[in-house]
Amino acid sequence: MKKLMIAVSVLLTLCLLGGTTVFADVIPLIEPQGGEIALSDLAYADTPDDGYVVTDDGEPVLTVGYVEAAGLTAALSDVSANGYYTADFTLPDGVTQVFLTGLTRYNVSEIEQAIAAGYRDGSFTLTDLGFIDAEKTLDEDADDQLCWAASSADVLTYTGWAAQAGFTSADDLFELYIDSFENKGGHAYYGIGWFFNGVKNNNSTSAMPVNYPDSGNYLPQYAFDDYAEVVDLIDAGAAGVGTLYERLRDGCGVSLNAEIYLNGEQQGGHAVTCWGFVTDRRYAETNKNYYKSVIITDSDSDERLGVDRRTAPDVMSCCTLVPMEQDGGIDTYYFYITRDQVAVLNDSVTLRPYTDGLTAETSSAATMDRRTSPDLTVHLFYLSDVESTQETAQKFAYGSTIYYQPYFLNAGSVDYDGDFTVKIKVVDKNSGSTVYTRSLPGGTVNIVPYQYLGFQALSIPRRLAVGDYTITASINDDHATPEAYFYNNAGSLDFKVRETYRIGDVDGDDSVESTDVTLIMRHAAAMSIGLDELSMQRGDVNADGGLDILDATLTQRYLANIPIRFDIDTTGIYD
Repeated sequence: MKKLMIAVSVLLTLCLLGGTTVFADVIPLIEPQGGEIALSDLAYADTPDDGYVVTDDGEPVLTVGYVEAAGLTAALSDVSANGYYTADFTLPDGVTQVFLTGLTRYNVSEIEQAIAAGYRDGSFTLTDLGFIDAEKTLDEDADDQLCWAASSADVLTYTGWAAQAGFTSADDLFELYIDSFENKGGHAYYGIGWFFNGVKNNNSTSAMPVNYPDSGNYLPQYAFDDYAEVVDLIDAGAAGVGTLYERLRDGCGVSLNAEIYLNGEQQGGHAVTCWGFVTDRRYAETNKNYYKSVIITDSDSDERLGVDRRTAPDVMSCCTLVPMEQDGGIDTYYFYITRDQVAVLNDSVTLRPYTDGLTAETSSAATMDRRTSPDLTVHLFYLSDVESTQETAQKFAYGSTIYYQPYFLNAGSVDYDGDFTVKIKVVDKNSGSTVYTRSLPGGTVNIVPYQYLGFQALSIPRRLAVGDYTITASINDDHATPEAYFYNNAGSLDFKVRETYRIGDVDGDDSVESTDVTLIMRHAAAMSIGLDELSMQRGDVNADGGLDILDATLTQRYLANIPIRFDIDTTGIYD
């Protein structure tokens, strides 16, 4: 039988200070809008009941009290998995949605109302409200290039992993990085990898741990890349930012990497920590105008050399996102990180939160040391209804052909040289029964460190019934060849098979007409017309999860042949 394996070299785009320019020499500039809401003198009690006045240059701009926020809805969610609060609310204009996380019970209502007041003017800044915000001193001999380490410390603290290793604050953890690394540019992916497993970045221009291999490795029972992920933002457009939005909502920490430009000339790379987004519900989530602003903390936000990082103001900034497209495949966003500097989004690192019960290595045969052992892991897993497309879908129309393509990575620092067997299994999540299995050709292989071993796309030959499924690819079930970890030798994806419908066809008669608009308007007016969940999904033309007057307006515009940004009267797949 012809072998289907193909070897692919690993390439990770790094955001390094002084790195290679990947954008044009001149970035289109816009005048920054808005100003700063200075809260640095704010004093508040142990509970937010007392309220306070926000001032800007001594002038009162906002009075805040612990009251129901006028004009705002869905203000505060439950505590997230990592112990912080999440704010999710609509501004008084009815279409601008704010999602923000990493808050404490003492600042959420204040932040919510300050955003509502300040967002009218565009970008703005909030100061000293107890955010997670590791700060540099900007000392050229100590930390001025360690933005990636500060962001790593923020993310590890927020997600709860730092606490598992005994670190109680981002400041404590950042100082560990300062003591452990050269003062050079780097990447949060490897900053997190070093903290978990003691691994280093092999790029010679990036920061190296000064005592490698005898440093880091604070969580050796967990393979860090099972929880950390690099998200490309250079050419992903709204889809890339949408992934970050979903990760934040799932409780993940997010570090953003950007190329910094001053007057159109590149200065280098920079990492900040992302805490939320402002979105515009008038647009589809796939439209780049849907994402209006990004909310960040920045280790460079205090410009005073030598300031005590532990007492430096914690600053959270809401920065207007500007869509950017350019020849050569650039499809991203930029924002003003200072009044004069433009940050062009490059990539991002996300980290899942620590929770009890996460899978850890328990096999006594595993070395739990990637510095001295190979480690095969399912690193990429494509699932699509298009054979040649390397993308992963989660929902498929009934009757479509489903293709799968796993890629395996040697994440250890030494060669893997041994047997390689792969099994594929699809399980019906409702019944628990296995509906498809296949063993892929393998044999003895040699996989050098950081190299992929992949397969050509294969299809599930049978038509799957409507339902929920899990597909799993597992390697070397016999564990005959020693590795750093065995628990990560399998990777799974959940997916759905569903019937299709016509978007906008509320009454289900296979056409979009004025009667559908009437049904949406009656539903929005709280008239009892008996629409079921499927009817409401068909009418939710902007796919924001609800059926309201905005869906009626968009459908009316479509029927009047007015251009809109949504695919009304095309095929959708039920949830």
